[in-house]
Amino acid sequence: MACTPSLMSFATFCSGLLICLIDLSSDSDQFIYISFLYVLIFCSIIKFFFNSTNFQISLRSYMLGSAFSYGIMLAFSDMSLRLCGWYIAALAFFHWSEYFATSITNPQNLNLDSFLLNHSREYHLAVVASFIEYVLEWMVIPYLSLPHIYSYIGLTMVVAGEILRKGAMFNAGSNFNHYIRDRRENDHQLVTTGLYAIFRHPSYVGWMCWSVGTQVMIGNPACTVLYFIFTWFFFRERVAAEEYTLYKFFGSSYAEYKRNVPSGLPFIYGYDPQ
Repeated sequence: MACTPSLMSFATFCSGLLICLIDLSSDSDQFIYISFLYVLIFCSIIKFFFNSTNFQISLRSYMLGSAFSYGIMLAFSDMSLRLCGWYIAALAFFHWSEYFATSITNPQNLNLDSFLLNHSREYHLAVVASFIEYVLEWMVIPYLSLPHIYSYIGLTMVVAGEILRKGAMFNAGSNFNHYIRDRRENDHQLVTTGLYAIFRHPSYVGWMCWSVGTQVMIGNPACTVLYFIFTWFFFRERVAAEEYTLYKFFGSSYAEYKRNVPSGLPFIYGYDPQ
């Protein structure tokens, strides 16, 4: 079936959202059974119509859409775990939108890794740790698992970080890549306008804001500190490695750009060729 990855991903993500349209007035057991049956039917349909790669795209998008819808429903429920719903929705939307934004801005480098679901072992451990801390707080100090003023501050950070990162991806267009490139392609240009006139690495600033914001949002004090520390160390090494290649690609043009525009990340100054 001829279908662009962006359209396919968007359509199947929205199909996952359709779970929200299931009659919530039914009892919980019936809701669970209907949802499970819906997943089975939909996965069978996309498996029949799409080839292997397109099936993988559709399946990931659909499951992320489903997770987003469940997160939203939990977030607006009267359950004490509703902050967990905020977090699930934020995670699901972030990973789907990474693929969707890449499919529009840089389709030639698009692949299943663009979902960033397999980002790294450390990332997976960090997500697991955040859920463990939240559940422990919910069990021991239930009051902390409810929305407070810091939850809305964190939510603001999540939304702002998401907008900044995706804005940077669209700003850079085909010059944006999830991986550091070791050779310059013919159409690779140095982007210095828009968000890149404010920060050298706006997508990293956005990700750091989003990442730490998720932990502030759900009231995880330990993971808030640890996320900031580990994210800072990750981007310190990442920025240095990336700027090393940018110096090779653009030489004095990048050196001048670096002198005039900050990295945007606290106390991270980038690669020094001296």
